[in-house]
Amino acid sequence: MANVKEQSKEFAKAISLMVVRAAKMNPEEVIAGFDEIETSFLRKAGSSKKLQLETIRRVAEWKFKLLSERDLPMQIIEKLHGEICALGFTDLETEGTIEIYYAQYLSRQSRTEDAKRILEALCGKLDKALAAKELLVHRHLRQEAQKLLSVLKK
Repeated sequence: MANVKEQSKEFAKAISLMVVRAAKMNPEEVIAGFDEIETSFLRKAGSSKKLQLETIRRVAEWKFKLLSERDLPMQIIEKLHGEICALGFTDLETEGTIEIYYAQYLSRQSRTEDAKRILEALCGKLDKALAAKELLVHRHLRQEAQKLLSVLKK
C-alpha cells in the first residue's frame, strides 16, 4: 500500500510540474509531455487495472483541460473530450468539471446550443445526486453550471 501511495504522490507531482511547464509549450509538446508521463506511470502501475485506468484518465483530463482553454480547433478538442468520455468518469465531480470546461469551450466557439445541452444534462445528473445525498461539491458544480447556462440563454 505504501508503494501505491508513493506512486500516487510521484504521479501528482509529475502532473503538477507538467501543468506549470505547459504554459510555455505548444500543443504538440503538451500532448507529448503528458504521453511521456502516462507511459512512465503505466509501467509503474504494474498489473493493477484500476491504477492503469486512473493514470490514463488523469492524463486525458489534464490534456483536455489545458488544451481546451487555448481554444484549439474543434476537431482536436472533440477528440480529447471523446477520449475522456470513452474511459468513463471516476465520479460525478470529475464529470462535472470536465463537462463545464467543455461547455465553456463550446460557448467560446459559438456553439451555444451544444453547450446548453451539455449543461442541462449535467444539471440533471447533479440534481439527482443532490436529491440522494447532499454533497457540497455537487452543489457547487450545479451552481457553476447554472451560472454558465444563464449566460448562454441571454
